[in-house]
Amino acid sequence: MKILVGDRDPKTIEAVSTCCATRWPHRELLTTEDPDQLLQMIEQEDPDLVVMETELSTELGVDLGREIRNFSAVPLIMIASTGAEREIIEGLDAGADDCMSKPVRPLELQARIVALLRRAQRLPLVSRGQPFMWGDLFIDFDTHEVRIEGNEVKLTDTEFEILRLLVNNPRRVMSHSQLSYLIWGDSGQSSRNALKVHIQHLRNKLGDTGSKPKYIFSQRGLGYKFSKA
Repeated sequence: MKILVGDRDPKTIEAVSTCCATRWPHRELLTTEDPDQLLQMIEQEDPDLVVMETELSTELGVDLGREIRNFSAVPLIMIASTGAEREIIEGLDAGADDCMSKPVRPLELQARIVALLRRAQRLPLVSRGQPFMWGDLFIDFDTHEVRIEGNEVKLTDTEFEILRLLVNNPRRVMSHSQLSYLIWGDSGQSSRNALKVHIQHLRNKLGDTGSKPKYIFSQRGLGYKFSKA
């Protein structure tokens, strides 16, 4: 497995290395402190996972996450320097699949990486081998291809997993806690705010905004559902 770390803190790099060495002894660890080089390495090295601090780019740290999402859906974990909820939410809002605070605890990071890679590699149980079509929406669960009116929609792994779960449970309301557990498992990421951020991004990409959504419906105080009715 190839892991790219963008961080200026030697302690964080050491924690990532320690975390990965025990679970993936044959991993390849690439590091950089330079934002531009990080973008180049994602394109050139095609890593399986990127771990980066939210303040790698000193002026507008989370904007780097948005730049990454402009061209790549690579699994991305951001490390929040202060650990404040605002910084964590900003990291998720910028396109991170998961966000944790410093100091990085190797075992916690390992659990988060395992959960994230499991989502990235998981095939759907219900729709395997057969694309899903509803109105202008097309989903190929095997290739993770999503199209609206024939136009490709690029989703992160977390966004795709949310969509997959909702589509495979049509007209059934899935609670915030249920979705969080199925997506993040026991890794500790169960924030309702984090889930809302990812669902908001998903809706925006599907053009499912406003008072009359087509695909994803909110049940206030309960959760979300995909309705074909």
